[in-house]
Amino acid sequence: MAAIEPETRVCDCGRTHTADIVLEIGVNAIRRLSAFVRDKGYRHVFLAADTNTYALAGAKVKALLGAQFLSGYVFAEEALSADEAAVGRLLTAVPANADCIVALGSGTLNDLARYVSYRIGLPYIIVATAPSMDGYASNVSPLIVNGLKTTYEAQTPALVIGDTALLQTAPLPMLSAGLSDVFGKFTCLGDWRLSHLLTGEYYCGYVAGLTRTSVEKCLAALDELDNGQEAAVSGIAVNSVMQGLCTSGVAMSYAGNSRPASGAEHHLAHFWEMSFLFQGKKPILHGTKVGVATLAVAKLYELLAEMETVDWEAAEARAETYDFAAYADRMKAVYRHAAAEIIAEERRSGRNNTENTKARIQMYRAHWDEARQIMRTVPTYSQMKDIITRAKNPVTADEIGIDYQTVLDSLYYAKELRQRFTILQMIADLGLSDGLLPAAAAAVTGKGSDCP
Repeated sequence: MAAIEPETRVCDCGRTHTADIVLEIGVNAIRRLSAFVRDKGYRHVFLAADTNTYALAGAKVKALLGAQFLSGYVFAEEALSADEAAVGRLLTAVPANADCIVALGSGTLNDLARYVSYRIGLPYIIVATAPSMDGYASNVSPLIVNGLKTTYEAQTPALVIGDTALLQTAPLPMLSAGLSDVFGKFTCLGDWRLSHLLTGEYYCGYVAGLTRTSVEKCLAALDELDNGQEAAVSGIAVNSVMQGLCTSGVAMSYAGNSRPASGAEHHLAHFWEMSFLFQGKKPILHGTKVGVATLAVAKLYELLAEMETVDWEAAEARAETYDFAAYADRMKAVYRHAAAEIIAEERRSGRNNTENTKARIQMYRAHWDEARQIMRTVPTYSQMKDIITRAKNPVTADEIGIDYQTVLDSLYYAKELRQRFTILQMIADLGLSDGLLPAAAAAVTGKGSDCP
């Protein structure tokens, strides 16, 4: 085991990338906690956990902190959500004299501790309990506020601990979810490159390369998974996956946002999560949803890349039919009580109005051949399905309790969750939604709109 400290890099993209973070990944990595806390001079450490993670390693973390342990808070929910209620409870539990927060857990606890520590100006440390998602080393927190999944500015942890022995105790589906979260970068990077070409959005080849490195590390772990469950939880596989997950997080920190790791596939996954909340259904692992969503987006890339040209005049004529009132009514029907913020953002930005849509259409037309070249760099649906299958992740929405209509609605409307260009925006702008989206929904459900 060795500490990994991301470098500060003056990049060719014109920015200086930096992430003040140490990654400790490997056998007995958790032992590093004591020395790190002592070296940093933390004297009053607050511990955040849930009942499962505390039972797994809470006593060990407290023992390692020793006299530096101040107090802690343990969430009792079976299915904890990173929502405003959980943020408030954690925020009020942190003592005024705490000088560091240690979170023991994975996605939800990491997001909560990252955001709360950022808001009150404390450093935080994450002791990972499962290789289930790629947000350990990032600097943003996706939170559910007023029913809407929104990404908030936060901070990178001072230390990420990925102890192989601890991570190996996680169930196989959590490892599969982590892998699938990383494999979503295939479509995510396609979205980022398209946005750079077509909208002029900032893009960094070095940061994108880090994301591809995370994918390569996780692809290497698939050979272990192919040998069955015993190999899936081997130290080699867990170490490779955790390194891949953290590399993806560092890429986000370098970029200053989640763009290198989140595209249309994440928007779909967030939409499904909100749908489950509306229905009072038990949540599904984030990466599990991302794996299925990536298949739907890969299908869209494949279908759009096959189109040698588009009826540009028809697309512009369709843009002329934009009606803000009709848009607002659709958002209210789809997003319910969470619609107000989406509608307000559309009123502010005018992203979907006639003028902005026609401007994007003109860019698509001018760069169509280049755009199709980027599209063809994304694995086909069949290739992506093979990768997700090897990751032992579900490959259909039905397997995770999501029906055809919900998938189809997400393909139409999930793009409104973020002011971020993806292939979903491009398809909508070109008036191709009715032709392409049902095919993608059918690919991940095996059903059509006329099916029960």
